[in-house]
Amino acid sequence: MKQVNQSPRHFALGMVLALQAIAGGAQAAEEGVRFSRIDVRGNTQSSDAEILALCQLSPTARYQANDLRMALDCLGQSGRFETVNFDAEGDVLVVNVLEAPQYNGLLDVSASVDSDRGLSGNLFVEKRNLFSEELTGSLSVELSKYDQYLGAFLQDEDMFGSGIPGGFNLEYSGQNYPDSAYDVSQFELGSYLEFAHGENALTRLRAGVQRLEVDDVAPTAGAYMQGEENTSSRLFLGADYQQRREFALGNLENASLQFSASQMFYANSGGG
Repeated sequence: MKQVNQSPRHFALGMVLALQAIAGGAQAAEEGVRFSRIDVRGNTQSSDAEILALCQLSPTARYQANDLRMALDCLGQSGRFETVNFDAEGDVLVVNVLEAPQYNGLLDVSASVDSDRGLSGNLFVEKRNLFSEELTGSLSVELSKYDQYLGAFLQDEDMFGSGIPGGFNLEYSGQNYPDSAYDVSQFELGSYLEFAHGENALTRLRAGVQRLEVDDVAPTAGAYMQGEENTSSRLFLGADYQQRREFALGNLENASLQFSASQMFYANSGGG
């Protein structure tokens, strides 16, 4: 086995020696070598096929030393590996990788207290690479004595093959304060597309259907509210805008300011 130096600076010379050992002379440096197979070792997060496809490595192709050096540089610059090196074992090319840690999920559990809602429990779960590398799923739950919220989200980095991030949301919220004249709950099924404006700003277009239910209207609420105790559905179209600015504030070099705005363009309540 001919060991190839792990440093890309010395890779060309080392691979030339390996090619000569495999093909039997200086002719390999001119015509290149076709390996019987290419093995990937050390990978646990990505399959062999995914790693080879990153830089179009194939056992059916002929490689010169410069081709392999470029493939090594390509893998090293992909951001998916901490170290990459090539070994030659006979007529087998071995790709040794140490994968960089990848963020695949998040679990956040917290509690909060405010003067209106009292004590609230919060749960947020997010999973990347859900069913595919482009999909991210998340679940958000917030519960208090008088407020309930449940949201499920699915985001695709390439919505419908358009190259634009987007996703779907399914949300429920309810409020039942004892000093309120009625209880209200809302169910929403929607979708959205995101358009980035540089690194720190984006616009999100939203559309879907909402279902609003008003019940438990107090007898003392008045005739108008008595008539509002029902369930209605409506279509909606809206947009959100978010912008984030980072700046230095005294000793705080990483201070940031975030601005957001939301506008409903259309909401059909079904009653005119």
